[in-house]
Amino acid sequence: MQGLLLGSMITLIISLILYYSMLQTNEDSYNQLSVSAGMHMKQVKLNNDNIVDVISNYINTDHLSKVSLNRDVLEVVLSVEDNETAEQFVYAEFPQFVSFAFERTLNIEQLKIKVMEDQLNRNDSVIILTCNLYRNDAWLENGIEQLRELQWLIDPEWEQRLRIKKTIYWQQQ
Repeated sequence: MQGLLLGSMITLIISLILYYSMLQTNEDSYNQLSVSAGMHMKQVKLNNDNIVDVISNYINTDHLSKVSLNRDVLEVVLSVEDNETAEQFVYAEFPQFVSFAFERTLNIEQLKIKVMEDQLNRNDSVIILTCNLYRNDAWLENGIEQLRELQWLIDPEWEQRLRIKKTIYWQQQ
């Protein structure tokens, strides 16, 4: 009797796992859920009402100066703090925002990142680096982990792939 009950429970569990792994749902709400085989990651549809809350759920926003959403374009402005180098900052922060934009959202097709730095002799911040990425960029097919593993800031090919523009202030560091 116990063997029959155990076998039935195992069969039920396997059936549920198979059912949910093949399930494809798209709810049009704040917490859109997209479930597909091999990927059980919560994805959201960003809008101007939820953008700050959603980003803060996934990313530490201490360095976030500004965020804006214009249709399917997410623009992020980050500020480098005095206690870290701009290069360290970029290597630490960029992968988080790229992952968020293209793995955690449903409606972001383009990500623009600007990095700002306070100048010692100025009262305002200056742009030191910009980056412009698209969801259909070929390099994304191999995964965002590449950004955590490579020294892409010093590789001209990666600078081109990521559409990185370094300003004169970047070189003055």
